[in-house]
Order: sequence, then structure tokens, then C-alpha cells
Amino acid sequence: MHNLQTRPSVTKPGKQSGNQLRRQLGEHTNTIPKEERLRRTQELLANDLVRQRLAKQIVESGFRSRLEDIHAGTFPSSKTGDGTDIVVTSPYGEIPWNRLARISDDEMKQLNKGAVTWMYNFLTDLLGGNCWPLLETLRERDPLPHWDTPNT
Repeated sequence: MHNLQTRPSVTKPGKQSGNQLRRQLGEHTNTIPKEERLRRTQELLANDLVRQRLAKQIVESGFRSRLEDIHAGTFPSSKTGDGTDIVVTSPYGEIPWNRLARISDDEMKQLNKGAVTWMYNFLTDLLGGNCWPLLETLRERDPLPHWDTPNT
């Protein structure tokens, strides 16, 4: 078992996907006229670096964070490097690792539904001019500097 990599669960108790971001944005935008919010949003989205950082932030907030519980746990190592030497034993027989579904249908449905809902709410806020505080933050710093930048 010394070749198994264990990934700890990193989901924080009480975490609400997207809700915290929406609350933070709402606090900053309530006092600014919509026309000004839209102008600031368009100006910031014209910046390629801001768009690159925004893409990473969207993936992290809307998708990656939803996978953490599924990603946590023990992942087997393979001597061959391609997983052909790994099998999962079930009551109905062995399943080769390369043929094993690693996300259940219910998990996939929950993942997709949550990501679509988060993205819809984010786009509504973005197009409503309510994301400029986030965009300004992204202009100043990259909250995910260890992530690869998008291929452009």
C-alpha cells in the first residue's frame, strides 16, 4: 500500500458554492449606478490578463471546487504507468482500472447541475455589471498563480 497516494478531503463544512462570491460582489456594487458598473466591467474585460485570470477563477469556483470530495481519497499507483496492472474487485468480479467509471451517474448529474447553476448566476452578475470588484482584484493579482494560464 506504500504506492497509494491519499488525497485529503478539502471541502470546508458549511461551504456554499458561489454564494459567498455573490454576497461579496453585492456588498461592493449596491451603491454604484448600473451604467458605471457596466462601464467598469467592459473596461476590465478588455484586458487579456484579466480574462485569463477570470477563466481560471471561473473553473476553480464553478467546477474544480465541486470535484474536491470526488478527488479526495486513495489513488492507486501503476507499475506499468498506464493503469493496465490495476483492477478493482467487486462482488461481481474484477474491473480493469482503464474500464472503471470513476464518477457515478448521480455524482456527474450533481456536478453538472451545480456547475450550470453557478455559471448562470455568475454570468447574470457579470452581464449586470456586478463583477467589476472581482475583475479589479484579478487585474491586480492572480489568486491562482500555480495554475497554468489558458492557451491563447
